[in-house]
Amino acid sequence: MIFIHSDSDENSTDDVMDWLFYLGDREILRLNDAICIEKMTHFIGDSLGNSYIRTSRGEDNLFREIESNWYRRGGYMFSQNSVPASLFEYSTIASAINQYYYKESQQVFDTYYHDLFHRLNGLNRFSDNRINKIEVLSKAFRQGLKIPNTIVTNSYSDLMDFAKEKNAIITKAISNGVVRFMVNEEAEMVFGIGTSKLTYNELVAQSSKYVDDHLAFSVAQEYVEKQIEIRSFYIGGSFFSMAIFSQSNEKTALDYRRYDFERPNRFIPFQLPDDIEVKLHSLMEDMSMNSGSFDIIYTPEKEYVFLEVNPIGQYQWLTKHCNYFIDREIASFLLKFDKEV
Repeated sequence: MIFIHSDSDENSTDDVMDWLFYLGDREILRLNDAICIEKMTHFIGDSLGNSYIRTSRGEDNLFREIESNWYRRGGYMFSQNSVPASLFEYSTIASAINQYYYKESQQVFDTYYHDLFHRLNGLNRFSDNRINKIEVLSKAFRQGLKIPNTIVTNSYSDLMDFAKEKNAIITKAISNGVVRFMVNEEAEMVFGIGTSKLTYNELVAQSSKYVDDHLAFSVAQEYVEKQIEIRSFYIGGSFFSMAIFSQSNEKTALDYRRYDFERPNRFIPFQLPDDIEVKLHSLMEDMSMNSGSFDIIYTPEKEYVFLEVNPIGQYQWLTKHCNYFIDREIASFLLKFDKEV
């Protein structure tokens, strides 16, 4: 059996499943964010294979039946105990107990995913959601990859000094850059923190707001001129790369992800130099990751500058523009670990 964890509206997962059925007609367990886990028993030690989950669809699924897995994206939803507020004189007590139940359940499910994804062969892990971008930059630098000069600080004066030295800087989110909060019981607000370009003079103009020299921890990088941007999808040692001509469009020049749907960028297949692929491969081994999407700058000086790797980034647009059939590659990768093949 092949185990897939994904979001219910993740179209790329549907495409991979089509290839799995076409190439091998395997039994597949897909757990979506919308499917509730009603019951779970997890063994540690020799009885691990007897661990199982029961979903809201009613079926039981044993660990030992799963030979290959793919963590695509998403979290999990599970039934949990809750204490009604009416049991206590103060509703805050019930709220605190329910929060405790939630933390306990989260610990259990984190262990379940850790044991499952580390025991099996496959692509990506639940923990890949939490990779540290700052740590990745440090590891890329140690692998010999060129990176933008970077500062991580909560000092506004140090940030200004950095900008003065570098002339212009880029600021970006340290984590995933997404803020979510509930407006009311039925509506959720979601907005992203994008990439911004700042100059020293712009920072000076805002300095009066930071009289105590303190700001939230921020990451800033030296602004690097681009000739093209490169998105490269990596799977098990293979690279599928695409050149993005983002600099001819003012809207996408700073970040190609600010898509211009009226005048889209040009995309073509691209071959990274062997030495760059070797270093990127070593970086992935260092992080114990076997799949991810790299963002790279190719400068007017013909240098390759590493920006980041996204373990669960989108790749459908890459395979569409370059005819790479990455969905088939993923399906073939999963099938080779299935003992039934």
